[in-house]
Order: sequence, then structure tokens, then C-alpha cells
Amino acid sequence: MWKFKKIVLLLSLMTSASFAEVQPLFYETYNFEKDDVLNIREQPNYKAKKIGELGLHYDVDILECRNIKTSKWCKIESIYATEPQGWVNAKFLQPKQHQEGYVTVKGKKSTCDYVIKCEEEKHNTLCLVVTGFGDDMNNLTLQTKWFNRKNLKPASRFTAMYDEPEADGYCNADKYIYQYQSDQKIKELSKTFTSPAFTIVGQLMNTLRHKDEKAIQKIIHPKSGLRLSALSYFDKKSSQHFSQKTFLENYNSRNKLFWGHTEAKGDVIQKDLYAYLEELPSDVPHISKVIVLNDLKNYPKNHNQTVKAYEIYWTLDEEHKEYAYQGLVVILEQYENQWYLVGITKDYWTP
Repeated sequence: MWKFKKIVLLLSLMTSASFAEVQPLFYETYNFEKDDVLNIREQPNYKAKKIGELGLHYDVDILECRNIKTSKWCKIESIYATEPQGWVNAKFLQPKQHQEGYVTVKGKKSTCDYVIKCEEEKHNTLCLVVTGFGDDMNNLTLQTKWFNRKNLKPASRFTAMYDEPEADGYCNADKYIYQYQSDQKIKELSKTFTSPAFTIVGQLMNTLRHKDEKAIQKIIHPKSGLRLSALSYFDKKSSQHFSQKTFLENYNSRNKLFWGHTEAKGDVIQKDLYAYLEELPSDVPHISKVIVLNDLKNYPKNHNQTVKAYEIYWTLDEEHKEYAYQGLVVILEQYENQWYLVGITKDYWTP
């Protein structure tokens, strides 16, 4: 696959003249290497005193931005309060893909409030905030309220915590919100994909999300087993095949397996089954779309097999969604009027 380089658009920053309609709330550091750091300066220029540093993809709050000659600089604050307030070049900041997270509300006591989305309305950005839950945690409901973006400040699970001394010290509302959103997404997709085969897809996504290897074992085909590929297709020489029994044995052993060579550089792919499953996409609430596949990605189907294949997509960049995406291919086979998992591979994407 050819590589697609993401272009930084300054319209996403607060003071840009061509600012996007919805004003972002959550930002992260961006556009430098993982082993590098972003220096925080006392003043908005490269020669100013360094007062701190941040790693890649670190959550920050933008306090203000200024145009300095041909550059744009922003005063930022670490959401986790690990570094002092200071200035960084705006080219190293971007809005987070999903505008979700803990916030504090101006004039309101901190109660683990959590934003789930923001929208533009009459030239204002409004954000939907989860302020609480229903009484029945087994049948979860969300209590929500719209707030003006101007009255919200990004927070961490620690700074958004209850003010009461008896509180645990950190928020865990995101866990319940994510569970609710995941359940709603599966229900929504099930209305479109009514085949009993898709029920297994939903079960698989939940098991990946919860890192539940025993639940995966239960949906593996009892006769055909499960074939896993680290490539964008199934290759007999490098894809790994497991029965229900050997799947759990390999998962627990942590023995490294050979998965072929990367399609771009030809590097050897070696990892254990645990690592393979950890790397599979499982962000259920943010699934972009699901399609039924006729192309089985070279899966070695026998003539007498009854199979169905689905591909689940996640968009990584809305502006370039034709190129910046990731996909998960799931293949299922029917056996004794039940559907089981027989194949998984990832589609390639260009971040």
C-alpha cells in the first residue's frame, strides 16, 4: 500500500481565520517522532527558555494562540497537570479525532462530567455532557445536558473528580459510558445486518474489547478451527491456524509465532497470540461502517463450506477517509445450524 501523509490544517486551531464550524475541545501533541519530545517554552518563540516537555499524543488544553511572524504559537496546559503552562508551535498540535473526555463545567461543582460529542448551533459550539446515570446499572441509561463549549475545560479522570473527601480520587464514568455506547452500536448494526452470522461478529467485538480469550474460544468453529492472518489477506504459509484447544494453549503460552513479512518493507512479523489479539481494532462505539464481503481475502474455503464475511471499518481521518482508515475482516462458517468464527485478518490503512 502506498503511504498517505496527513496534512496539518491550521483551520483546526482556535484563532485561525478559516476555523472549522465546530470548535474542538480536546487537543493532543502531534507531528513528531515517538522517541522525541515537544519542548514547552516560557514565551512563544524557539529561543525562549524551555520550562517543560511533552511526549507524542499527549492530551493538552489550548488556552490561547498567537500569530508570531509566519508561525502560530499556542499556550497550552497539560490535562494531567504534569508540566507547567507554556508555549508550543501550533504545528505540533491537532484536535483529537474523537471529541470525548472528562471536563469541568464553569460555575458547576466537579462531578466527573464527560463530553460525548460537540456540535455547531447558531455560530456556537455546544457539547453534550454526561452528568450521571440511571439507577439501574444493569440497564444503563445516560443523563445528559448540553453546555456551551466556552464553559467547558478539558480535565483528566483525577481533576474531574468529586470534591467530596469520601470520593475514590478518580473518575471511572468513561468505563460505563463506553459500555453503553458499545451496546448501542451493536444494536444499531444488528438492525441492518439481521443474519444470525452477524450475532457472532457482535460477540467477537465484545470479547476483543474485554480481552476475553475464553469467550473467543467458545465461538471458534469446532471442526474448521480459526485461521488468523497479520497481513491484508490469508496466506497458507504465514497465517496461523488454531483449534479451540490449541487457541487457548497458545494464548497462555506467550510463545512467539511467525506471521510472514510486512507488505511494505518485508520485515519479519513475529509475535505471540496475545500480542496479535491486542493489536486488533476493537473500538466498537466508533465503527464507521460494516459491509458484507464477497471477497474472502484468499481465505482457503472448501467447496462444501457455507461461509459469510464482513469487514468492519474505522475512519482515522474524516477529511481523507478514503485513504485513512483501518478495517477488520471477519469470516464465519455455519455448522449444525450455528455460526462460528473461522477467520480474522486486518485490512491495511494509510495513517
